[in-house]
Amino acid sequence: MPIEEPIRRQIAQELKINQSAQCPYVVVCYNSFYHNGVISIILEYMDGGSLEDLLSKVKTIPESYLSAICKQVRNNILLHPCTFNSFRCMPN
Repeated sequence: MPIEEPIRRQIAQELKINQSAQCPYVVVCYNSFYHNGVISIILEYMDGGSLEDLLSKVKTIPESYLSAICKQVRNNILLHPCTFNSFRCMPN
């Protein structure tokens, strides 16, 4: 299914932000390709799974873990304010 131009531009912007972040707490995006209406993204392999995977196993995440995650996100935003000037929470 071809991707509409505004969505493609938004994805490209998010990929540029990710590639410029260089933060140990963010999955590395090595490269991306757009061909015949399809975007392919090469990401760092993370064998620990996603937060969604973790939640499916434990049902709740202890507050101390959530606090550590939030501190890492906050610290990265503070260290790279220009990189994250358009930072926002997005579904999925």
